[in-house]
Amino acid sequence: MTKSQEQSGEGKVICPSCDLAVLLPAYRRGYQCRCPRCKKLLRTANDISWTHGAAVAFSAILMLLCVLPLPFFSLSSSGLSASFSLLSLCLLYNDWFLLVALFVLTVLLLPLCMLVIICAIGICGYKPSKIVAIVYTYCHVGSFVDVFILAVAISLVKITSLATVDFLSGFYLFVIFSWMTIWCWNKYRPVTIWKLKDKSPELSINLELKGQEQGIKICRRCLCAFKSYEEEAVCPRCGKRTYFRQKICGQKCAALLLAAFILFFPSNLYPVMVTTYLGSPEGSNIVDGALFLWKSGSWFVASVIIVASLFIPGFKILALSYLSLRVNKGVINNPVILSRLFHIVEFIGKWSMLDVFVVIIMSVAVKFGGLMSVAPGFAILTFCLVVLVTLWAAASFDERLIWDKYVEKK
Repeated sequence: MTKSQEQSGEGKVICPSCDLAVLLPAYRRGYQCRCPRCKKLLRTANDISWTHGAAVAFSAILMLLCVLPLPFFSLSSSGLSASFSLLSLCLLYNDWFLLVALFVLTVLLLPLCMLVIICAIGICGYKPSKIVAIVYTYCHVGSFVDVFILAVAISLVKITSLATVDFLSGFYLFVIFSWMTIWCWNKYRPVTIWKLKDKSPELSINLELKGQEQGIKICRRCLCAFKSYEEEAVCPRCGKRTYFRQKICGQKCAALLLAAFILFFPSNLYPVMVTTYLGSPEGSNIVDGALFLWKSGSWFVASVIIVASLFIPGFKILALSYLSLRVNKGVINNPVILSRLFHIVEFIGKWSMLDVFVVIIMSVAVKFGGLMSVAPGFAILTFCLVVLVTLWAAASFDERLIWDKYVEKK
């Protein structure tokens, strides 16, 4: 890429999803660039300044610090009252440490770390190091604020059938914090941080050949494109071991999918939540909870739970198994459809955590002394493992193999 091309935004790139060499036109605000073959987004439509992003990130940090001690909502039932706040989740610490750790990491610590890095770059002009860029990458992947805010809404619908709910200041402030964090998450992808650290090496790209045929590797962590004809090479930008194609992709993905398939059954058969009323405990699995909401008239919420907790995990397991089988057998008739199927699996992956957060919120919020209480059930741990394992399986699958097999067949 020449200096004039770099300034105008024009240049040749290798698509990280299908390995196609693409010529990008000059940058125009409001116009995004997608791969003509697999429709992968190669360049965003708007270039947001780091100063504006830092202002939003700093406001989100202040909002979170204000939200932590404030109650979300208060509950009242049969003359008893209770309130819920983010700090009250520590009440689950002794018996359900893994659930509390998961919440703190994905909803508080990782998003907060992501926002701090954006502030350091936009306000202080900090140039990120390799360690900081790696941390930001993992923080971006592990931020589930959007899932949690939807879980809060669903929990409120469930709780209204048990008690009277009054919304408090913490709820409204957390909604604002969530909106600002999601905005930063969407505008500042990890690749933007890596580009600040180091630009990709200048490459001479032939538009008539795919990347592998030209000896060009693409790092799956920082998306750096570099030339190396060896099977294994170290990324010059982030130091990750990089291959032309993901090593032992099929075996790793198959093993993870088998583990997820085995865990899927106990996560749906055993109780995810145990409700104790007047000393009498009663367990309920995911289907029981959805049916209760459906009979209560909350059809939309019941549908959301069924889709997020049953359909999405099952769909991910079946879709990834189908993709792996087609790639292994080399039966690729329409790679565009298979590629879009994989993009859907990537997009919906984290939304299965919805039911996990709902159980956490219900367990902390519904505490009415000896009258009524809610506690997590054993199945919530296995369900959480299903979600994490399927996310890992999707990350292990190399989408470029779909296009390799299609080209070989032709």
